[in-house]
Amino acid sequence: AVESGVPPIIFEYSPIVFFHENRKVARTFMVINSLDLGTLKLQQYRYVARRTKQGNHMVKRHIDKLVRMISGGEEDPSIECYTIPVYARLLKEGELAGMLFEALTLYPEVPASKLCVELSADILFEDMEESRKRIDELRGLGVRAAISEVGDEFCPVFRLAELRFDYAFLDAYATASLSREDADRVAGSLVSYLHFLDVAVIAPDLVSDEQIAGAESVECNGYTLGERLPVED
Repeated sequence: AVESGVPPIIFEYSPIVFFHENRKVARTFMVINSLDLGTLKLQQYRYVARRTKQGNHMVKRHIDKLVRMISGGEEDPSIECYTIPVYARLLKEGELAGMLFEALTLYPEVPASKLCVELSADILFEDMEESRKRIDELRGLGVRAAISEVGDEFCPVFRLAELRFDYAFLDAYATASLSREDADRVAGSLVSYLHFLDVAVIAPDLVSDEQIAGAESVECNGYTLGERLPVED
């Protein structure tokens, strides 16, 4: 890819739009350009990456690239923080804390609060005492934490109460209800529970005005846009 002039890895941003708060947060993702496989986004490579050491290198590169960007003044200074998708294995092994500590030591001018690690709700199936300890360790550095894919059909949501985190990104199972009559029963009950835990709730990848209106009606704090559905004549 490099020899052909195609950047092998690029950054992708997904800004969060808040309904009633004047604040800016952005999700960030690494996108891989491969001449053999085409363009691979996180949803396509994460299942392999989270099981391999190569996935660790991807996360480290993501952290380093983002911290360098913030240090160099390339980012929007009004953005409160950036999320970085990470894998539970990195958290359990303590390697993630080491990566963050190293990056923040190299660039001490970058506030740790600018970084937010985004863990999949898969973490809820792990040893909760160890997970809580590791997340608290990161928060002790000043780094924020988010849990994504919250609220699928099998998600043990009550285990969320055992963790301290800042943002929750709803699963597609929950966001699919936002344009239906049962939005308050499905997504609304989950949002109320998360607010009780003092967590900001984000509905990701919304594709219609009906979903956006539904997210606001169930009191989500904000949303991100997905690829819009085609409008029929």
